[in-house]
Amino acid sequence: MLVWGLLTYLVMASFFGLFFVGADLMKTRAVAASLTARSSEGWSVWVQLATLALGLVAVTRWHQPVVRVFRSLRAGREPDEHDRRLAQKRIFRSPLVVGIGLPLVLGLVHAGVAWVFLRPDLRALPVNLLFLVLSGFFSYLWQRHRIQTRYLVHLFTPVELATNLPPTQDKSIGHTLFILAVLSSVLPVAVVLTLLASGVTRVADSSTLTPAQWSLLLGSEALGQRAPALLATFGLQSVPVLLINTLDTWRILIGSVLGVGFMLGYVFFVFRWVGGDLTAPLYALRDAMRRVEDGHPEPAQPVVTGNEIGELTLGFNRMMKGLTERDRIKGLFGQYLTREVSEAILDGRVNLGGDRYEVTVLFTDIRDFTALSEQLSPEEVFGFLNEYLDTMIDVLVARGGFIDKFLGDGILAVFGLPVRSEGHAFAAFEAARDMQTKLKELNSGRLAVGKPAIAIGSGLHSGPVIAGNVGSSRKLEYTVIGDTVNLASRLEALNKRWGSAVTLSEATWRSLPGAMRSTLPFVREEDVEIRGKKDKLTIYRLD
Repeated sequence: MLVWGLLTYLVMASFFGLFFVGADLMKTRAVAASLTARSSEGWSVWVQLATLALGLVAVTRWHQPVVRVFRSLRAGREPDEHDRRLAQKRIFRSPLVVGIGLPLVLGLVHAGVAWVFLRPDLRALPVNLLFLVLSGFFSYLWQRHRIQTRYLVHLFTPVELATNLPPTQDKSIGHTLFILAVLSSVLPVAVVLTLLASGVTRVADSSTLTPAQWSLLLGSEALGQRAPALLATFGLQSVPVLLINTLDTWRILIGSVLGVGFMLGYVFFVFRWVGGDLTAPLYALRDAMRRVEDGHPEPAQPVVTGNEIGELTLGFNRMMKGLTERDRIKGLFGQYLTREVSEAILDGRVNLGGDRYEVTVLFTDIRDFTALSEQLSPEEVFGFLNEYLDTMIDVLVARGGFIDKFLGDGILAVFGLPVRSEGHAFAAFEAARDMQTKLKELNSGRLAVGKPAIAIGSGLHSGPVIAGNVGSSRKLEYTVIGDTVNLASRLEALNKRWGSAVTLSEATWRSLPGAMRSTLPFVREEDVEIRGKKDKLTIYRLD
């Protein structure tokens, strides 16, 4: 990372600088000779190389915490926590140090050396400084690209990357696009103009030019002969003249070709890195959203940019955290409520303060459970109840029942809430019949292992209830209250008297489809006394 950035400076900034310095030194001796000679050109090169070496040492030492962390990771060891924290702070400053800080120091030294040692000819200085700036910006973008794509995931934990925006310098996509627009349009023109300007020679006194020199400048022998007279006509005996001599012409041509080729490659890599830094997080976020849409759990995405894309990724992670928490709460609710109840509560469709519903209440329990439990140990009773309840709850939930509570071996289920339904009586009656079918399967398994068969009875009644939270701030329970619940419990007890499997109130019976009422072998019981009721009721039962 560091060495590549410094080599970028050497290749890019020094290439054009050495070209122009070399072109000047060709007038006397070669560049290699100037390095060994005790001349101003030789001293300037040595000073710049020494400055570059010192910069390399300083920046290398500054990056030592990063180097130590990655050395530990490559060796399979856990890095020192102090080094990791220090590396986290310095990794984001690395583009500024290598891409801006180091070129700035080298640029100041370069300008100072050129002023002291090469003052007679400073034409190469603007070109050298321009390419020094370009190399610094190039190194800055390269460093930032590598940090986002390779280094962050190793220096930060997934939680750190998913919950905070990195302190990078890319704060706005619009700012980045503006820089790209400048690079692709203004910069190539600026490079060519700088190269052209560096090859221009200024003659302060035109009176020193001979007619032959005027002819070369103007491209016409006749104009060259008349040029001094024409200037004298306008009262200009001497004017400054800008010209390009033969050596400068070749230097400009070669520099222009190299400059244009350099800028094409420069812009290509810059667009590739910056474009990749913008699109890669978007593609990752798009794929993550598609997986979430398909129902797959998706871990938090790393936030590797500090711009709007990073904020979008951070928002996605917060959304996924909220969805995960929602699913967790829904799963916890599902252990006490049905899926429909938990979803209705989370969606805000349930008035937890209390609401009136028209429902059918189903109450069921095991006959002679007390006598049965006396023959079993507490552990066996516990295991038996879990086996029985697990089977019957699946039946009730499949028919849309809300499991209100367990009363020992009894189950209180309600049909028609929290999602209101016109067919709650039919659903409750079918659930009672399904429970009898499942009971036969359960008894077959019990008899096969020498256990006694069991019998259950269900009581159903349709009517109004109030459903909502009951309790205090310390403990709340979503339940139903009303005489409908009490009557369903009384009807269930009548099964023991008649030996029936299901008893229905007349209200529930009349809510069933007519074909079902006429075809099923219901037994009508009239003038039945119900404990707690003044009036006698008509009851229907199935044996």
